[in-house]
Amino acid sequence: MFNILILFLLIITIILLIINCFKKDNFNNFNNFNNFNNLIIITTFRNKSRLLIPFYNFYKDIWKPKTFMFIIGLDNKNRLEYINNINNIFNSNFNELKKFNNLDRFYNIILYSNNYDIELLIYDIKHDFDGKYFEAKRHDLFKLMINYNKIYKYKLNTDIDDFFYVKNVPNYLINYKENKNNYFHTLEFLPHENFSTMNNFNFISNHYYFQQDKISTKSEHGMCRAVHLDDMNKIAMHKIAIDSNKDHDHICKCFDKKIKKNNFNTIEDFDRVSFSFGCLDLDFLLNEKKFNIPKIETYTKKDIFYSKYFINKEDYYKYPIIKCNFLKKYFNNYII
Repeated sequence: MFNILILFLLIITIILLIINCFKKDNFNNFNNFNNFNNLIIITTFRNKSRLLIPFYNFYKDIWKPKTFMFIIGLDNKNRLEYINNINNIFNSNFNELKKFNNLDRFYNIILYSNNYDIELLIYDIKHDFDGKYFEAKRHDLFKLMINYNKIYKYKLNTDIDDFFYVKNVPNYLINYKENKNNYFHTLEFLPHENFSTMNNFNFISNHYYFQQDKISTKSEHGMCRAVHLDDMNKIAMHKIAIDSNKDHDHICKCFDKKIKKNNFNTIEDFDRVSFSFGCLDLDFLLNEKKFNIPKIETYTKKDIFYSKYFINKEDYYKYPIIKCNFLKKYFNNYII
C-alpha cells in the first residue's frame, strides 16, 4: 500500500512539472511574440496611392506589425468622404483621436484610429506643394509621434513604394538590435504600359536605372537602402558606398552570387531585399509620382516614360532582371 502511494505521488509530481514547463514555455513564446510584434510600420503619401493596399498586405504578411501608421496629405479633397472611403477599403471604422496644432504648410492635422491595427495622421496641404520640399519637411510630422519611439520597440519608417523583405523577421529583429544589420539590396520594378497582375512582375537589379544615361548591364548597389528600426524619425534611406560598411558589402555580395547562378524562383530565395515599386505604369508616372523623375528639356512625362522607364521585353536579356510573380498576391485594384 505504501509503495502504491509513493508511486501515485511520483506520478502527480511529474504531471505538475510537465504542466509547469508547458506554461513557462507558452509564457516565453508569448513574450517573444509580443517583442517581435511590437513593431509599427510608418509611411506617407499624398491624396491617393495605388500601392496602399499592396503595401498593407505585404507588410501584414511578412512583418506582422502591431500597428500601421499612414501619414496622408490631402489637397482639395473632402475629408469626410475620404475617410469613409478608407473605412470601406479596410472594412473598419476610423475615429478621431487627437488634433494637433498647424505646422509650416501642414494644416488641420488630425490623428484617427480604427482601434485595431491602423492609425491615420491626415493633414491638409496646398495643391502646389513641392515634392522635394515635402521630403525635407515631413520630419516635422514624424516628430508629432515622438512618444511612439517609447511605445514600440521597432519602428520601420519607409516610402510607400518600398517593400522590404526579410526571410525570418524574428531572427532579423534580434540580430538587428545586436549588430545593426540594417542594409537591404534594392530591386526596381519594371513598369507596364498599363499595370496588370496578368503581366509579369519583373525587377531589375539596378535601383533608379531610369536616372542613368546608359543602363548598366551588371547588378548595381549604389542606391541600396538601410532601415532604422530604433527611431521612427529616421526614414529608410539610400546608402551609396558599398565598401564603407561590412553589412552592406555582405548582403549585396550574397545577392550577386545568387543572381549569377539564377537562383531566384520563390520569395524564400531572397533575404533582405527591398522590392521598389517606384513606377507601376504610365498613369502612375503622370498622376502619382511627385519626385525622382528624370528631367529632360522638351520632353513630356509620357516621353520620359518610354525613353527612361520602359524597357522592351526583347532587351531584357541584356540586364540583371528577375521575375518576381510571387508578389502579385499582394496587389489589387483599390484606389483611394
